[in-house]
Amino acid sequence: MRQERYAGNLTQKRCKKCGSTNLIRKGHGKYKFGFRQVYLCKDCKGMFVDSDQNKKTYNPRRISAAISTYNLGNGLDRSIGMVNHRFKIHLGRSSIHRWIHEFNGICTYSKLREGILKSYGAENVLSSHRFEYDGKVCDFKFHRGKVSLLCGNELEGISKYLAGFEKMKGHLKYSGEAGEGMVRIN
Repeated sequence: MRQERYAGNLTQKRCKKCGSTNLIRKGHGKYKFGFRQVYLCKDCKGMFVDSDQNKKTYNPRRISAAISTYNLGNGLDRSIGMVNHRFKIHLGRSSIHRWIHEFNGICTYSKLREGILKSYGAENVLSSHRFEYDGKVCDFKFHRGKVSLLCGNELEGISKYLAGFEKMKGHLKYSGEAGEGMVRIN
């Protein structure tokens, strides 16, 4: 039996029913989000799939998108609408609410969300700018709350640089010529 690295320690897979390490691989099962290795326990004859995601209805990408959308200052209802539209699914309010609480320990922003929303408001959390560089249109976004927290006194130059984008109106045009640092504002 192949050993697997988990949390820095080498451990063998164990049967989820009896805890035995007397297992054999018994093919692959097709699940909603792909194929998973199926194991058979020789002791209790139980079969199981070794995956933490096998009980989730939605894949990790959609769960992450839902939590991120919520953390950008959107309420639950707006987050649901945005994620449903993006992925063409029918996500329920209780799903996002459950994920926010389930992944609270690894989503450190959730602890800061309320204070940042009070400071900047839901509509102003993200600063978004569009500019042209060498004939290509570029979208530039940054999170105001995170910049203010991360770029305190030590990184004041970055804060000032990003604040410069805040003051400019319209589209920015950067010259792509070598040696030129021209910026035009339309």
